[in-house]
Amino acid sequence: MIQHAKRGGEKKLFINNKCYKVDGYYYDRENKMRNVYEFFGCYWHGCTKCYSPEEICKKDRNKKTMKELYDQTKERLKTIEDYLKPNVKIHTIWECEFDQQKYPEVDPHLKPIDKRDAFYGGRTETIQLYNNLSDLKGRYVDFCSLYPSVNKYCKYPIGHPITYTDISVDDYIKNPNRNYFGIMKCKILPPKGLYHPVLPYKQLTSDNTHKLLFGLCRTCMNKISFKCKHIDASSDPTLNKHDKIHEIKRCKECKNIKNEKCIHSDEERVIVGTWSTIEIDKAIEKGYKLQKIYELEHFEKTSTDIFKLYVDTFMKYKQEASGCKCDPKYCKNDCKNDKECKTKIQYIIDNTAYDLDIDKVKYNSGLRFIAKICLNNLWGHFGMRDNFTQKEYCFTLEHITKIVFNEKYKDISTMILDEDIVLTEYKNKEEYSKPNPSVNVYI
Repeated sequence: MIQHAKRGGEKKLFINNKCYKVDGYYYDRENKMRNVYEFFGCYWHGCTKCYSPEEICKKDRNKKTMKELYDQTKERLKTIEDYLKPNVKIHTIWECEFDQQKYPEVDPHLKPIDKRDAFYGGRTETIQLYNNLSDLKGRYVDFCSLYPSVNKYCKYPIGHPITYTDISVDDYIKNPNRNYFGIMKCKILPPKGLYHPVLPYKQLTSDNTHKLLFGLCRTCMNKISFKCKHIDASSDPTLNKHDKIHEIKRCKECKNIKNEKCIHSDEERVIVGTWSTIEIDKAIEKGYKLQKIYELEHFEKTSTDIFKLYVDTFMKYKQEASGCKCDPKYCKNDCKNDKECKTKIQYIIDNTAYDLDIDKVKYNSGLRFIAKICLNNLWGHFGMRDNFTQKEYCFTLEHITKIVFNEKYKDISTMILDEDIVLTEYKNKEEYSKPNPSVNVYI
């Protein structure tokens, strides 16, 4: 009979003048074997499947990271095992594994799709840090007006999406005429050895933000720490700020973690997320294996004309304000006018949809800057966050109390400015935040 909290109380083990309580204990007299049973709550013990190693356990009084809690759990188990050796058998199970066994029909990822989960930042990557180009020449390539070109020529959704929750993987993969256009929440297995991974992955960091990674293994990506804890450069008074940063970046342990060979199983490598159907189709083309579709939001109506007139208008202003710098490709040999080269202007008129006014083509840095900002910033505005930090100046205790104890607010902070004024800052909880009517994440 197993001894536990409701049957004789938890078993106490006194090791090195310290009391260790175990969730369950049973002594098998026939085999002379001590059996220890431990149930690990994922949040309290730093489950590597459920939490990022850098995430802080806010309910822990010492504010330890999940990695510290996990290492502490492993160390505790080893101490108990060493004390009870040789006749000991330790049985452990994590909360997420227990729930999966008890409720196999309930998927832990079965949550409504959030369109912002498919909204990722820009991708930057250093492929090669150094190359000795003895016989070759390096080139710098810049894409001119990349955002406006996407706005003008690419397809955008119109109207409200149709939600599907019953599409099987076979129906999606084997349908040659599939024309789904929207976003999908799914479970997908990356291939091994792909040089440029296709799908981004958001790793939750200790400050409750996400770091964008492109990898082929979920467990490997979750092991990466972006704040080195192996080197305490702050304790060396001889190092300046630049040297401290340089010292941390050279940490060998961090480098080994990022470059160690992946030995994880497919279940440990699989990633769950929300991406556009265009990205998922490209990923499947590159060897990704779609395992499960949780939800798909499909747009039946699309258009390539949403931003066309807007882009043409401000591209016209930008081109006119850019002036004309002579280029041998467009200019005649006898052209000497650097600002009003009609040959190049005519080339632009003939090959684009911008109806330029030749008389207005004159370099104007201010007007050009405004036109460029209008071209590049409009698209980003549609993805703007809804929940910004709000500030209020409080002159009475009643006003402060009303804010601090309001259940609709989070991340509340106060600052005493003088004896009569207190500055309070707060955010609305997600369920109480008001959507911005000018925001449209889908486009």
